[in-house]
Amino acid sequence: MNRAGSRISAAAAATALECLEDLCILAYRPAPERELQSAIAEMTSTITGWESAALVQAGADGTRVLAAVGDPTAFDGIDLRGIPGPMSAHEVDCANGSVIAACRLGDRDGDGLLLVGVLPDPPLDDEGGRVLVTCAHVARQALRMGHTQRAARDARITTQRLVDAGISLSSQTTLKEVLGRMVGVARDVLHARYAAIAVLSPDHREMEQFVTSGLDDEQVERIGAAPRGRGLLGALIKNPQPVRIGDIRSHPDSCGFPPGHPDMRSFLGIPVTLRDEVFGILYVTEKIDDAEFSDADLRLGQTLASQAAVAVDNARRYQAEHQRVTELNSLQEVTTAIHGTLELEELLPLIARHARTLTGADRVSISIRGVEKAGIEVSVGDEVSERIPPELLVPTGGAHAVRTPGHHWLVVEPLNIGGDPIGTLTAISRIEFEARSARLLSTLAGQASLAVANAETFASERERLRESARIAAADARASAAADGLRKAIQLQETERARVARELHDEAGQSLTALALNMRALEGHVDDVGRRELARLRQMVNTVSADLRTIATDLRPSGLREHGLASAIQRQAERLTDASGISVDLALDELPDDLPEQWQIAVYRVVQEALTNVARHSNATHVSVLAHHRLGYLRVMVEDDGCGFDPTAGTDRLGLRGMRERAELLGGTLRIESTIGAGTAVLVDLEVDDE
Repeated sequence: MNRAGSRISAAAAATALECLEDLCILAYRPAPERELQSAIAEMTSTITGWESAALVQAGADGTRVLAAVGDPTAFDGIDLRGIPGPMSAHEVDCANGSVIAACRLGDRDGDGLLLVGVLPDPPLDDEGGRVLVTCAHVARQALRMGHTQRAARDARITTQRLVDAGISLSSQTTLKEVLGRMVGVARDVLHARYAAIAVLSPDHREMEQFVTSGLDDEQVERIGAAPRGRGLLGALIKNPQPVRIGDIRSHPDSCGFPPGHPDMRSFLGIPVTLRDEVFGILYVTEKIDDAEFSDADLRLGQTLASQAAVAVDNARRYQAEHQRVTELNSLQEVTTAIHGTLELEELLPLIARHARTLTGADRVSISIRGVEKAGIEVSVGDEVSERIPPELLVPTGGAHAVRTPGHHWLVVEPLNIGGDPIGTLTAISRIEFEARSARLLSTLAGQASLAVANAETFASERERLRESARIAAADARASAAADGLRKAIQLQETERARVARELHDEAGQSLTALALNMRALEGHVDDVGRRELARLRQMVNTVSADLRTIATDLRPSGLREHGLASAIQRQAERLTDASGISVDLALDELPDDLPEQWQIAVYRVVQEALTNVARHSNATHVSVLAHHRLGYLRVMVEDDGCGFDPTAGTDRLGLRGMRERAELLGGTLRIESTIGAGTAVLVDLEVDDE
């Protein structure tokens, strides 16, 4: 059209409809706000036919052109704050002589948006005013639709981001991963330049961990140490309530930033709560493309904090479960090792390594003392320069830590076997031990005690078996020796009997025949020959008597036929006849049913003892006594001779033979003698009364 007041041609109307359609499409899409503003200016210029048209914002600081067609400077310096409205067209004279038409889109106290255009042919007529007002109605609805659509889109994006954030947070398994992901999600969802979370200590008095997002490594290095929970963060720790601040620097609790810290103004802080317990403070700073965080951001932050709380709880549970599994696996490995080997040099280092891994100790030592394995010292971990006072290394019997003068934490657990202390397990750390760690150390100390007890038991059992083997070997050797001695004695007795028979049957008969032959010769010789034959017969008789004595000694006369007592009596009589030594016998308690082997042994001992009396004692009297009580038989041969020293070495085979015969039967032989006071030989034998 040629001027504002002319009617719109059909072509212009079609173009206007296209503009309106494009504008609606842009608003519904929605297009970015600046693109929509440009489309509104273009629509106004097209429908009104004005070469210069614009969408402006009139505020306290003047008029600002948001979008324009033609010359945007045409609207500079114009005060449009007094334009009444809304939705009414007005003319405004400009200082440069031009006239512009203006229409306010909203209330005077609203957003201050106006549609303006330079009138090519003033004044503004009614038709031109109606067209401008219509454009203003369309522009306002388009802006509203665009804002609504952008808000809906942003809401959908935010919702999806929250869902993605929840999924992302729930997929993290460690607390460190959750915290790192949490601040990243908060910075992204809340459109903040920086984000951080301060994790509180168990007593809620200070920060235990501090995780950030948005700062590069160089910035972190320039800032230096993490905050200590003072200033604004300290106020949030003391009073964990959501806080939204437009400018941190103006807040009364702010204490400024350290050198190298980036400038921050807008601030939003939200407590992260787990089951009514404040876990930490999540905060974001420097809202992007806005002066400060909104109420919607606050609500969004609270939602994020709730998601983070659940994720933190899950991470804690996962870590606790993982820790329990690790502990059980470690204890199972130690238990399996204890059942699989008895080597303390292998078991104790294994226990010390697991103790250090499970508790985070800097050093773990195991010391064994007071048992066979005493002197074993095992240590794993870093060397500790501090010299620990000896009084702190004494176990107190409880799973608790003490502080050393050098500010280390120390746990000393006793190792016991049957209540008796055998050593200690010592753990030292620069960080205080948790109660769980102290309990684990107590459990591992018990396993170390079990390992030592098993090793000690095995060593004792092995020594017992060795001793049993030595005893068995000695018994076997003794049994073999005894069996050999028994056979030797049996052979000796057999040989004695054979020799006695030969002396009796062969030599005795030959001497008898010789005596008879010499008697037959007496009639054939003279007196000298008869005297010589008589002398020879006397010699033969003497030899025969000696042979009978030897035969009797070799084979006790009457031992088998008349018993042990009778044989001893005959031996005593021969002693008296041969030496003149008187013999007293008290043999009434000799059992009548002693086995032949026992009878021979007792007889030979008495025989040897009486022979020794005759040969060596110079005695005038000897006694042979027998005493039988409660399954034991004692036979004693005692003389009043010169005596001797029994402890002095001797090469007499008779004494050795007597001892061997007694021991062969499981008995003992004891000799008691004093020089000048006689000698007593005592034989003790265990006899089965049944």
